[in-house]
Amino acid sequence: MTPKEAINQLETPKGRWGKILATTPIVMTVLATVFAGLSSSEMTQAMFHRSLASQQQSKAGDQWAFFQAKRIRGTTLEANIELLQTLAHASSINPKLLQVTLDQLSGSIQSSKLAAKDKEQAQAKLIALKEKLASLTEAEMDKHWSMLTGGSLPKLDAARLDDAAMQKQLDTALESIAQKKNEDEIYLQVKPLPSAIIEKATHLAERTSEQFTQLCDPTAEFGKRLKAWLLQADSFNQSLREQWPQIETDRQYPAELLSRQIAGGRVALNDFDARRYRQESFYNRKVAELYEVRVWRSGMESDRHRNRSQLFFYSMLVAQIGVTISSLALAQAKRSALWFVAAFAGLVALGFSAWVYLTA
Repeated sequence: MTPKEAINQLETPKGRWGKILATTPIVMTVLATVFAGLSSSEMTQAMFHRSLASQQQSKAGDQWAFFQAKRIRGTTLEANIELLQTLAHASSINPKLLQVTLDQLSGSIQSSKLAAKDKEQAQAKLIALKEKLASLTEAEMDKHWSMLTGGSLPKLDAARLDDAAMQKQLDTALESIAQKKNEDEIYLQVKPLPSAIIEKATHLAERTSEQFTQLCDPTAEFGKRLKAWLLQADSFNQSLREQWPQIETDRQYPAELLSRQIAGGRVALNDFDARRYRQESFYNRKVAELYEVRVWRSGMESDRHRNRSQLFFYSMLVAQIGVTISSLALAQAKRSALWFVAAFAGLVALGFSAWVYLTA
């Protein structure tokens, strides 16, 4: 039998007290149902934020993987540079000097003891090399040559929030995470940071990383064209040196000079990639650190909703107690202390739930 059916069958006091006594179990039952729903909703929110933290941790892991891969790649390229400089006697690459060397090589081929057919074939290949090199030395390519030959990479200011106070708090949180402080200390630093602020900072860092990549991409594409030219020049140079009569010293030998310049070009390309990877890894690390902050924030939100769910559950239990007591009071069919206890329990449940919702 439901509380409402029990109320209809019992003879209750007349007047205001009778109406209050009759409706108390219903009100308490409604409150218990509401608190149960709030508890379930808060637990769902806790699960959502825990799942979100897992997704953000995965994204942070991706950024850390990019960071490590690029640092390793950069270190490998730096080692290659040392080998090229030591074993290949690489000289600095310069487009004008390359043109001069190719012109000298053309004159040496013409005055060499090669057969006329071999001279013609060599000159044809050399002309093709000169034409491709000319396409790499146009005016708009100057900035690429500069960046490849040790010039500075694109400079981007570190993305920062407009709110200086929030930026300072974010920096403090990042430092706490980097220093691996205990969870309570990190929570204290992350708690004042709204999720929207952390998300905005993350997007700013990602945008900075993307902008740097976009600024370097044209030079990287130019580097691919230069690398293809160097491979072609090296293949031609090696075949020519096999036929070349040893009538000059290595120092005067144009093919030897070209070989060193080709090695210098490879050094320049490796150096550019090493510097680019190092800078990109720096931006990846910044993004990864901000995702770590988001993980902590989502974890904190999950814990907060879980605690709220538990407290709302206690509110439901208190309301259920109120239902039981008010039902007993109604069964007595008289105004007694039991009704006051039931009413007090309902008020406590309502006030406690309001406190949980507003402060917990």
